Amino acid sequence: MPKLTLPSLLMVSLPLINFGPIPGGKLTFAHLISFVMLVIWAIRGELRLGHQSFMFGFGFLVLLAANVLLGAIYTGSLDQVTQILNYCFMMGVMIVAYTLAMRSNISPIDLLEDYFCVGLVYAAVSLAMYVYGFFNQDFLYQITDFLNIANTFDRGGLSAELTDTLLPRISGLSPEPAFWSIYLCTVIAVGLMLGRKLWTASMLFLALVLLLTIARTGMVVFFFMILFQLYLHSPATIAALFGVALIIILLQINLDYSEADLSIIQRFDSLFDGWNAFIQAPILGLGLGGFKQYSLANNLDYPLIFNYYLQVAVEGGGGCFCRYYFF
Repeated sequence: MPKLTLPSLLMVSLPLINFGPIPGGKLTFAHLISFVMLVIWAIRGELRLGHQSFMFGFGFLVLLAANVLLGAIYTGSLDQVTQILNYCFMMGVMIVAYTLAMRSNISPIDLLEDYFCVGLVYAAVSLAMYVYGFFNQDFLYQITDFLNIANTFDRGGLSAELTDTLLPRISGLSPEPAFWSIYLCTVIAVGLMLGRKLWTASMLFLALVLLLTIARTGMVVFFFMILFQLYLHSPATIAALFGVALIIILLQINLDYSEADLSIIQRFDSLFDGWNAFIQAPILGLGLGGFKQYSLANNLDYPLIFNYYLQVAVEGGGGCFCRYYFF
């Protein structure tokens, strides 16, 4: 029987992106477990910090801290300090993941095999919940609310009722199907890296669960993974087909997306709103969490930008963006 360790607990808790010990808090069990591992390895001198990304990441945190300090002086509020703590925890997770992969007593391939197996189990659990939801709609809401204790996501597109026009979506152990589709894509990508073919039973099963999320984000990622696999076998053919398709799309494209669905409109509008906010404070930015206040003051539809790089640029300024994006 495998020994229960902190790394194995971290592997199991990572997909539970909203599950933590504090109701309404932002710290998940994955954050806390990685923090414990970080402290233990730091005390023992076992951290692996040789990669230059950590230096640039530290510079990014310093710039963010400076941004928050200036914002606190200007506004007289320390509300943004919690955002700095969140970024510090994210950096801690990166250090732990890198150290885990570089430890001489743990094979990276074994880690990826474990990740793939855990992903398969979670996919099976999410499919079982989905099927059971046909007979017990309340169960789906109860389980997703329980696993959403950190309150990071709304219920998203979760639906448990069948109508003539509505098909239930698999949300997995998250209230947001789009997140679950992205998680499944990482599992499929790891499977491909480990040499599994797309038509094997395990990969087809993961693809089925991914499709049942009905999340465009995951489907686009999966589509490009398939294209890349085809490209590896026949580069010239795929390149030609891709070029022809791109020309057709460009010839047919219509920038008037007024008839697109609400989700697409919100995402494009957020990019325009984000750019308008950035040019108002291109150097220092609006401060962490500043776009939320900006959106309220300007009666915007959404308090976030659907592009993380632009969000960093808007709230952290040009310096934070360059440090984050280019390094």
